[in-house]
Amino acid sequence: MKTTTFYSYKGGLGRTLLVAWVARQLERDGHSVVALDLDLEAPGLHYKLGFARDADLGPGLVELLARFQRGDPPPDSLREWLRPVPGAQRLWLLPAGPVNTRDYLRALGVVSWEGLFRGESPQGPRFFTWLKESIASDPAPDHLVIDARTGITEMGGAALGVMADQALAIVGLSLEGLDGTRDVLQSVCSFARSVPKDPPRMGLVLSRVPWTGTDEQHQSLRVDVRDKIERASAELNLSLSVGLPLVVRSESALQLDERMALADGRLEVHDDYDAIRDWINGTPSPDAPPPAFFPVGADSETLRTIVALKRGRAGVGEVGSLAELAQALQTYSAAEESGGRKESALAATQEAVGLYRELARARPDAFTPHLAKSLHNLSVRLSNLGRREEALTAVEEATALRRELANTRPGLFMSDLALSLGSLSVHLASLGRREDALATVEEATALHRGLSRERPDVFTPSLAATLNIYSNRLSELGRHEEALAAVEEATALYRELAHVRPGVFSADLAASLNNLGLRLGQLGRREDALAALLESTTLRRDLAREKPHAFLPSLAGSLNNLSNRLAELDQHAGALAAAQEATSLYRDLARAWPDTFTPELATSLNNLSGHLSKLSRNEDALAVIHEATALRRELARARPDAFIPDLSSSLNNLSLRLSDLSRHNEALAASAEALRIIRGPLERWGLATAQKAEWIRETYIECCKRVGVEPDSHLLSPISAVLDRIEREREAS
Repeated sequence: MKTTTFYSYKGGLGRTLLVAWVARQLERDGHSVVALDLDLEAPGLHYKLGFARDADLGPGLVELLARFQRGDPPPDSLREWLRPVPGAQRLWLLPAGPVNTRDYLRALGVVSWEGLFRGESPQGPRFFTWLKESIASDPAPDHLVIDARTGITEMGGAALGVMADQALAIVGLSLEGLDGTRDVLQSVCSFARSVPKDPPRMGLVLSRVPWTGTDEQHQSLRVDVRDKIERASAELNLSLSVGLPLVVRSESALQLDERMALADGRLEVHDDYDAIRDWINGTPSPDAPPPAFFPVGADSETLRTIVALKRGRAGVGEVGSLAELAQALQTYSAAEESGGRKESALAATQEAVGLYRELARARPDAFTPHLAKSLHNLSVRLSNLGRREEALTAVEEATALRRELANTRPGLFMSDLALSLGSLSVHLASLGRREDALATVEEATALHRGLSRERPDVFTPSLAATLNIYSNRLSELGRHEEALAAVEEATALYRELAHVRPGVFSADLAASLNNLGLRLGQLGRREDALAALLESTTLRRDLAREKPHAFLPSLAGSLNNLSNRLAELDQHAGALAAAQEATSLYRDLARAWPDTFTPELATSLNNLSGHLSKLSRNEDALAVIHEATALRRELARARPDAFIPDLSSSLNNLSLRLSDLSRHNEALAASAEALRIIRGPLERWGLATAQKAEWIRETYIECCKRVGVEPDSHLLSPISAVLDRIEREREAS
């Protein structure tokens, strides 16, 4: 059970409304949820959840507190105290009690706050620990969401310090509210260090922000609010760390009738609330703002300062301080990665892994899951730098750890194991270990299929994603019919999900349709492949129209694939138009974020050159492939492991374009360079680059014939020897 406390220092910020909406949305997402009203003196959560009358609530938390202080035995189960929320199947409310009745007021008057929270041995922490454990036992929900009282109160302290696994502080734009929120969150940090409990994960929600203003202005405001809270914390030597605030923008309809307004699908404020729901789930929102609206340089600078402060505190070797530093490093690494600073991102993740190793040795039960996750992140960082063998080693270790965790506690860690297996399959395939990669993703698919049968509402998306990976692995082994069946199943699942929740799953459906188009094309079903890619492109165009910063890159990818399918059907004019649009999109993206999108621009230019050649626009095709080659040469100079194979492809295409213009000596020089530089990746990664190397070898031999020279045996023989060995191994297996 994940416990999330919602707190606000001041009222009027929509905290209770947010709790009610999140509770209902989590239930709609397939989770079981208990909502707890801890605002005992002004309870209102039941109104937002749709209870018609106070008297319908029956006894609640106030009565439980009164019994506790009288010394009455606690109830065996809290089932009779929970009220099913109207219109929901797996959502319950534990109310404060029947507000505005004599019984409620009498019970509230009996509660002794002095005995609960003050004195040498306060009873409150014991009561709230029992309360949380009782809810976790029965009805054992996935989520407990708590509406905590406004201000600095004992009940708020219990909700934050004792019960919360994570806490969202709702803040307004007043200095009083910011300072008060900072003080409360700092006290939570101090409390966590005084008891054997990890501090809650903390987040901020900047609420009722005026709807006017640009995205850049909203982003600047978020940075200012976060800095206001964290900098004061640093001066006081307190370990308070929060991310950039989530934002709930003001909407007039919310002030008129909150419950009705949230049912209005036209309100854009839903996007804000969806992001909060995703934060609670611990997953990024599918509509999260892109690097364009996150000034990565400034944000990374702030994170770098936080890391430095936490590194100073971690010098004393306390478990809590080391854990905070490791978490800060992971956050900093993600910011550096999104800004294209991949070496810095890797260094931060490597340091985090080292810290989690130390923590896991000291407290394996608490920190082995964190170590596994950080190793998974490390594999991604290494792979992005072309360091494939090291990436594989990291993900293998992550998978082994998660297998041990899943053997001990399958209910908690089986899904993590399945995700690691899927990632392991990708890394194995990148090194040409295709049979191992297939076996691994088959296990992942079986695990996700079992999880999906038990909890289809939660794990169907994971199953669909794994089926797409499974399809790719089957395709690499030439098992095209089976690959098609897997991606068809994935697409059908995403179609059902997108029908129910288009805002969340339309992007996944588009990606699966894109994959489906590729599989159909491999089987020669070109018309069907074109139809799938047209649907994918249409979906992504609609998504990009609504949120260009998030979906323009995927639209460009679909357009490139669409251009290839059109070309296969001899629709070369349409293929060229699609490739030109894709290249234009990538050019704009690379201008804004060169580190992230220059590789994609080079790939698109490579594709565009081929379509120009098909239309006999040979001079234009040559100019375009020259640009692609120049970009990839720069990329390979900076990161050879990642980009030398791509450079060899562009050089090979450059050779072909030069041959089209009868510039055969120049074509031979380009082809020879491609053959020379592909040798290292071929010897290192074998099957993973064999097809590319064979294509380059054939082009080189043809260029030699055109020029009338014998192929250079010193250049050709090592390539042929490795390719022959790979072919023998393939036949033997």
